[in-house]
Parts: sequence; C-alpha cells; structure tokens
Amino acid sequence: MKRIFLAVFLSIAGLVVLAQNQQQLPAEKMPDRVYNQYFDQFSMQKTDAMRMQNGRTWMGRYSLTSYQVKKLAQLFYSDEERLAFAMAVYPNVRDKENFYDVYDVFAFFSTVFRLHDFVNGMQMAVPINQVPVMNFPPYMYPVWEGYTGPRGCQMPVSAEDFNFLAFQVQQQNDENSRLNLAIDISRNNCLSVAHIMKLSSLIPMEQIRLNYLKAVSQFAFDQRNLEGAAQVLRQEILSNEFISFVRHNMPGVGFDPMPPINPCMINDADFREMKSMIDKQSFNNTRLSMARQSIGARKCFTSHQILEIVKLMQYESSKMELAKFAYDYCLDREKYYVVTEAFSFESSKQDLLKFIGGE
Repeated sequence: MKRIFLAVFLSIAGLVVLAQNQQQLPAEKMPDRVYNQYFDQFSMQKTDAMRMQNGRTWMGRYSLTSYQVKKLAQLFYSDEERLAFAMAVYPNVRDKENFYDVYDVFAFFSTVFRLHDFVNGMQMAVPINQVPVMNFPPYMYPVWEGYTGPRGCQMPVSAEDFNFLAFQVQQQNDENSRLNLAIDISRNNCLSVAHIMKLSSLIPMEQIRLNYLKAVSQFAFDQRNLEGAAQVLRQEILSNEFISFVRHNMPGVGFDPMPPINPCMINDADFREMKSMIDKQSFNNTRLSMARQSIGARKCFTSHQILEIVKLMQYESSKMELAKFAYDYCLDREKYYVVTEAFSFESSKQDLLKFIGGE
C-alpha cells in the first residue's frame, strides 16, 4: 500500500484543542543519567498501563529530545498507548522540529495520521482509541475482493485507514477543499471503486462529483467496476457523461483481465516494507507487538511469509508466540510446518508441530 500522502496532512488546518492544557516546556533538561534510569524503569514494566503510570511521575518535570521520546515509545506494546504517550510528552519536547522521527515507531498509518493532526494543532473530534464512524449512502457498491481485471494500484487500503481518510474529507468546510483533498487521497492511496464512490458522496454538488470521478478513475484498483460509480450521479446526463468518459478514455477496461490472485494476500512490495519496519525496531517486545498488529491487520499470509517474519524475533519464546498467533492468518496451513525452520531448538519445533496438529 502506498504511504499516506504527506500533502493530506499539510492541507488540513485547525485549532489547538488537546494541547491547550499541557504544561509549558520546563526549564530543566533531563540529564542522561536520569534518562537512563527512567528508560530502565520503563522497560521493566509488564504492561503499557504501568509504563504510562510510571511516566506520569516525571513527564511534567523534564524536557526530552525527540530521539528520547522515540526510544521510550518503542517500549509500548500497542499503537494506541504509543500515541497516548507521544501526545502526553510532546509539549515538553525540546526539538519539536525533529518530532517526525517519532512517527517511525507506529505500525499503522492511521495512528501516524492522528499524531500528525495533534502536532499540527488540529481539533480531534474523535477519541484517540476509536475509529471514526462514517455513514455512506446505500449504493450497490462493487466488491473488489477476488477481482482479477485491470488494476490502477496494488491493494486497497484497510477499512480503518479509509475511514480516517474519509473523515478528513468530511471535515473540510467547502466543496472545493473536499474535492482537492479527495483527489490527493485517491491519487496517493490505493482505493477501490467502492472507496471512490464513498468519497464522492461527501461532495454535495454532482458536477463536482463528476469532476472528482474523472480525475481519479485511472487510479482505481478495480477499474472494470468503474461504470458502477455512475450511481453517485443522480442526473442522467451526468451519469451518461461519466460512463462515456470511462469507455472513451479507458477502452481496455473489462477486456484485459490479469491472472487470478488471492484477494487478500499481501503483495511483495508491501511485505518487504512491513518486514523492514519490524526489523528496524531495536527492542524485541516492540518487534513482537508490531508483527502481531501487522499480521492481524492484513490477515492473509503464506507459510513462507510468516516464516520470514518469525525469524525477525530475537528470542525463541517470542518466535513461538508469534508463530502460534499467525497460524490463524495463514493461507496455506498445510505447509505451516516450514515455520519450524525459524527455531533453533528441536523442542520448539516439536512444540509448534503439536500446535499445528491440534494437540
């Protein structure tokens, strides 16, 4: 999946709401010796809640660097807790110009999106641990799962990421702003025709909806379904104009099917990006947490892909935990025995084989 385009972030302005009550930057810098002590205390806590409780004892007393925040945030297991921690300490960060480095610790783009909104003073109308609820018209949305025709991108974004993108479009005050943001989102994220129809429904004027559909059709994942998007244009003249546009400008749509692919299997580029994100984490707990979240979000992996991810864990126990967790998300479970190659000890291999066999 393409990275969420930074222009989406920069095009949205708002009011500082969540940071209004935070303390101002304290004069006292946290000495390296003290930071090391707190870091050790953080790493010893068994739960994210305990880490946050520990952090409250010093968050208001010292200022931190972005690098220090990043290293501490990596100790949290979940993205939500990392987000809560990063937002809590941000007012006391000395080098805010480097705070973008902290974004690297998150497993999901939607979490980065929320932190960026907070950093840039946006009003967050949605609680940080809740996906925005979006309601769209009851059109007959085309289904992209199992689609095998010509494609404009690799794999549509997750439902969670799409909801956050659509929510940002909905928050725009005028139609031109909605149009421009919707075009940016559609060109820089992989969207299905159903996604495009839903974004277009957020634009009230049908002529502007038509302009949006024309501008983004070539980027749609399931291009053979494009004519179905004409449903969003109630005026027959506009609906016919869009269908004519598709047939004239994309004559190959519907006549050049691609080889069948598994509808949910992660593609090679996204898999390499996911592995790289996990591998660059310094702490095993963070690697394990990020791997679990990524596998749970994607849901479809081959045995060999799971093997590669399990190998990234630093300890045998973490490898076992991840291997058992990932089994439910494997496409070819009959080959799951290959994951035993990730283990150093024969006892671990036997343990996993028993798990696979239901013992």
